[in-house]
Amino acid sequence: MRSPVALAALAALALASAAGAAEPAPAPRATRDLQFTVRAVTVVVPDSAKEPPATRVFTDAELTAFLTAAQNDPRANAVQYPRITVRGTQRAEVSVLDKQTFVTGIDAVNVKGQAVFVPRNTEIELGVRCELWGRVSADANSVQLNFAHTEARLVGDVPLVPVTVPIQPVAENGKKGKPIPLTQYVQLPTIETLRVSRSELVVRSGAHAVLAGPTFERETRTEFGPPVVSQIPYLNRLFKNVGYSRETVRTFLVVSPLVGGESAP
Repeated sequence: MRSPVALAALAALALASAAGAAEPAPAPRATRDLQFTVRAVTVVVPDSAKEPPATRVFTDAELTAFLTAAQNDPRANAVQYPRITVRGTQRAEVSVLDKQTFVTGIDAVNVKGQAVFVPRNTEIELGVRCELWGRVSADANSVQLNFAHTEARLVGDVPLVPVTVPIQPVAENGKKGKPIPLTQYVQLPTIETLRVSRSELVVRSGAHAVLAGPTFERETRTEFGPPVVSQIPYLNRLFKNVGYSRETVRTFLVVSPLVGGESAP
């Protein structure tokens, strides 16, 4: 026969198990979709221009005026990346890359006891890589934005440097001949990398964050000639002049987050 204390303990354990079984499991929390629109606008910077703010937030009207001014300038360039929709805090990445191969050196390889010189090919990625993610606020009115934009571009022409190495020919009977100089041209590309990043930037849903990137110089080509003759095909080649100059440009990145509806996890 069990004691009253043991019976009371068993009764308390049974009540706790029943209460735990009766409580429903918490429903999974729904997440909201987050849509990003990214634009890159490159404009010419005048010599007297002041340094712009690192970050500004535009309304729809201000963004329209900014893009219109850029489109009216033939020296400006505006690009819109594909629109991205992510779920919750997922990371999104957009890459527009062009892989180019350059001969950057010469390697000596041992082939059957003989030194063989092989050109070294190096593959370099040029273009734009954009990574972004965000966190929607509790009231779904704003987004905590994280953004990283990297652009790698080739600067100027790629110089060719001659490298001469001696090679010793070997006849079929194994007899070695006199060394012969071999000239291989090596490429020395100059790659400039521009990076713009922001962390935990709070932007209202539907607004537009404008991020100022660094400045860089580019070479421009201008053709000019007499007003009438320069418009005549073939004949204008006799009177056309070409001028080259360098100008300073800056890339502004426009990131527009938009909070969508809820989606099940």
